[in-house]
Formats: sequence, structure tokens, C-alpha cells
Amino acid sequence: MRELTLFDLDRPAAEPEPHLVLAEARLRDSFARFRAARHKTLSYGLGYDSTDVLLEYLRDPEGYGLAPDLSDLTVLHAVVGSEFDSTYTAVEQAILPRLRERRVRFVEVARKGRSLTDGYEVLADTREPYRLHRRGRFTLLDEMETGGTVVQAAGGNQCSLKFKAFVLDGFVRDAFAGAAVGTAIGYNASEDRRALKSEKAQTKAKSGPAPVALDYPLVRTGRSRSDVVRRVEEVTGRPWKRSNCWFCVYSLSCGSMPEHLLRLREEPSAAGRAMRLEYVSMALNENGSLYPNKEPLHSQVAADGNIEALGEFEALLNDPAQDWALYRVRRVYTAGRIEACREKHPDDCIEPACRDRALKGTPWRSLAIMATGTRTACADRLQEEAVKAGAALERDQRHGVPIQRLYMRRLPNPMRFGAAEEFLVCAPATAVEKARRNFSKVWHRVAVLGLPA
Repeated sequence: MRELTLFDLDRPAAEPEPHLVLAEARLRDSFARFRAARHKTLSYGLGYDSTDVLLEYLRDPEGYGLAPDLSDLTVLHAVVGSEFDSTYTAVEQAILPRLRERRVRFVEVARKGRSLTDGYEVLADTREPYRLHRRGRFTLLDEMETGGTVVQAAGGNQCSLKFKAFVLDGFVRDAFAGAAVGTAIGYNASEDRRALKSEKAQTKAKSGPAPVALDYPLVRTGRSRSDVVRRVEEVTGRPWKRSNCWFCVYSLSCGSMPEHLLRLREEPSAAGRAMRLEYVSMALNENGSLYPNKEPLHSQVAADGNIEALGEFEALLNDPAQDWALYRVRRVYTAGRIEACREKHPDDCIEPACRDRALKGTPWRSLAIMATGTRTACADRLQEEAVKAGAALERDQRHGVPIQRLYMRRLPNPMRFGAAEEFLVCAPATAVEKARRNFSKVWHRVAVLGLPA
């Protein structure tokens, strides 16, 4: 059958803008290379866009550059963990039966351990999938809880790179070593800039053992998000929802907070765990909420009247099986390097004259556990430490459940980099002890000697 392509649609008489011609040429060339590849993969994220691509592949494989029997297609799913139960249910009831019927190869992969050097693991490789894995050995939530932090929105979607791209690329590299591979990515037509960015990055990438040709079916066929939503719900006969973790920091920036709050109503236990994650993060860092410069998730859940979710959160905090810890937090913010230093000196230069205290350098953190026990016992120990220090506990009201800290060192106000802070705080004992390599040396230079770095 003839392939579907956006570029065959009628066009106005005026010449299109040059950058659009470039986009079309890139996408057309990408599809040609995808079609010619011996193996094809679809990165299946469980959401609207990739589900629509998969349904289209099942409907018209040849039109999308696949073998008629789909024997050259592998559907890959990166198991990040912490999806809403409704997402798992929808895919298991509406998509997996279709894959079984057509005998499509379905592979689930996940991180194998805390370090990327631990590699990935294959959780399933089958043509008869019945149930999705909920987690692998190490999940994004594991990384956040043990680190005592939340996903950083300013980090350039590092969570997706480390828990999706890493395992998917690893599997493709190993499973199809030396062969040309076509990979379909489910950006919709309103995300054509993302497709172009991805294609340019692929062009610049170093050649590896398995060359990859990227295809963007929804961009090529002009399918917008509204088209995708309508198509998926028509074909599956059920409402479909976004695929995201229940502690996703992007739910606010992507304008989907009302939907996110609704799902937290439907799954209050997930909401409780998300709020506990945020609570620990804010205890260890007063700016550590899921939504920087916005109301914490706890406040938004409370404003939404989600009493059941708030109850789940309180139950987690007061669970007798939940240990608490008295944490000692030390943090250093070095001063940034001046431009002349960057041009002339090595990256590890720490000369005071090369630093500007108005510029932010590298943040360093040390997290140590001073004691563990019940919530009450840790609070009592914190009060004892305050009495010993002859200082009062400071009560942080920004979270719905107030957080008390004993500060031994405060950051300057206004902030001047080349500064340090130190405090004690109680929180659920989910975070583990950790310090950056050479932290003690940096702490001594900045906190003790007063140097900028």
C-alpha cells in the first residue's frame, strides 16, 4: 500500500518558508531510511501519541513502512515505574490483546541498578503479552526517594533520558548489533520542532554498531494531539489518559494539573506517596517542592478537597513501620568562574581571583543520618540538639505539615555565592547517606576558610 505522508497534501500556491522545506526534506529522508531498515522498533510510552502510532501500525503496516505481517516490528516499553494504575489497566485491556492477536513482538526493559554502569534488564520478550510489569529492579521513584529529592524541571527531562532512552538504546544496540534499525517516535504534528531537534541530534551522533533511522509517523501524517485523542478513543472504545508518573513535576508546566489532580482523586494511595516524596525533599531543601515557585503538591491536593489522599499521606507519616531519621544537611554553593578563567585555566581551577561571588557555581551537598527511630523519638532528639546548641528550632510553614529545622549555619541574604548552610531536620528515613566526592575539602575551603570555591 502507498505510504501516508503529510507532504502529499494540497499546498497553497505561495512558496513555503525555507525552514519548512528543510523540515519536510528531513522527515521524508528519515522515513525512507526507516522503511529500508531491516528491523523496526516503536518506543511505546503507553500514552496517547505512541498508542495512536501502534494502532495505525496494526491497521495499515505497509502504509507505515512495515512488513505486512509485522514480523519486522518490535514494540519496546521502558518500565520507569509509578504509572497510574488506570494507565496499566487501559493498555492491558485494549492494546495487549491486539498485540497477541497479530503476534507482535513486545519487549519490556528497565534499569538494573542505581548506577547506569549496572546496565539494563529485559523484563519480558514475548509475542503473547498479558500483563505489564509495574517496575524493574531500580525505578525513578527509588532514585528520588533514596536521594531525598524530586525530579528537577530545569534538568532537561533527565528522568526520561536516564530511565527510558538509556534502556531502550541499550536494548536496540545489543539486540540488533550491526544491523540497520528504524525507530518510530510518537511526537504529534504540533511537536514538529521536537522531531527536527531529535533528527538533528541523531545526525550529529557518533555512529555505533547499530545505525538508527528515526521516523515520526504522526508528524508526517499531520496528526495533531486532538486527532490522536479522538482516534485512540474511537478505536479502543474507552477514554485514554496521559502516561506519566504520579509524582510528575511536568504536570504543572504542561498545563495538565486539573487532570493530574483528578487522577490523584481516583488513586489516593499514589497521591499519598507523591506527597511523602515531596515532604522529604522539602525537609532536606526548603526549595525542594515538586513545583518550584508554586504551591507544593500537598497544598494543591488540600485545595482540591482530596481528603482521602491527605489521609493516605498522614497514614504514611504515622505508620509504625515507617522509620524516621534525624538528618544533618550540609550544602555549599561555590562562586562561579569568570570568563577569563574559563578561557585560560583548567576546569578544576579554584583560584579566588577567578571567582565572582555574584555568579552561581556548583552546588554541593552532604547528607548524614544522626539517628533513626519513630517520628516522636526523632522529634525529641532534634529538640535535645536545639537545647544543647542554645538555639530555637525554626518552623517552616511552606508545606502543609510544618517542618522544623535547627540551623547551625545560614546562607547570606541577599545571596552571595561562596556560601554554606548546615542544619538538622527530621523526616521519614527514605533518603540514604550521601556526599559528593571531595565534599569535605570544598566544605573546608568555603565554610571554614571563607574562600569562594
